[in-house]
Amino acid sequence: MLFEWNDETIGYYSRAAEYTGYFRELAALAAPALSRSDAVLDVGCGAGLIDMELARSVRSVTAVDHSEKAIEYLRAESARRGIKNISPVLCGADEYGGAGYDILLLCFFGDPGEGMKRLIDGARRGAVIMTHADDTDKSRSALGRDIKKVFASEVRAFLGAAGYGFEERVATLDFSQPFTSEGDALKFFELYSLESDAAARREAAKRRMAELVPASAPYALMLPKERRTSVFTVVADR
Repeated sequence: MLFEWNDETIGYYSRAAEYTGYFRELAALAAPALSRSDAVLDVGCGAGLIDMELARSVRSVTAVDHSEKAIEYLRAESARRGIKNISPVLCGADEYGGAGYDILLLCFFGDPGEGMKRLIDGARRGAVIMTHADDTDKSRSALGRDIKKVFASEVRAFLGAAGYGFEERVATLDFSQPFTSEGDALKFFELYSLESDAAARREAAKRRMAELVPASAPYALMLPKERRTSVFTVVADR
């Protein structure tokens, strides 16, 4: 999830996660690879929403991200939920030198390459890598930047070339975005618009209002969205 984490993006993202149960379902897809004795390392954790779902099923989670705002949110939200076995770490992926983890978790993060190999090889039992399925939308991400999405074909080729044993599953999960009002939706569309000019963002946001459908209480509207996700379970060669 390579965009700017701030109060607005965290708010919309966590709201969609709560509304749809997206990260509960994503955690359930990772669960078969995990055991209660595992120490999990999540690199590029963002707001840590999957970590808070997984934490009660494992011994510990070390959650690493370069965004101070995301780490602050994870620290505060895990405390609010009474989760005591998550250790948020403010650090870039390439800078993290920690060891002693059983399972590496990469959730929509990390280009296949030497950095990913280093992290996988540091795990005692293996890795769970979640990425965009090959048949998902390949359009640009928002917030004014061209963000490269990593797709399953790239991860599949990397793991095969590196000689890792792995299994792959594909799932379609609901990640619809709910809104309290039309004004709330317009704010969201402007925030995520790819237009650089403010007036153009407003016009693009107005056009996107046609995509909205009624939502269940306590929300008024929602933007329907499904995420096609490939889940790779990598077995460590020990």
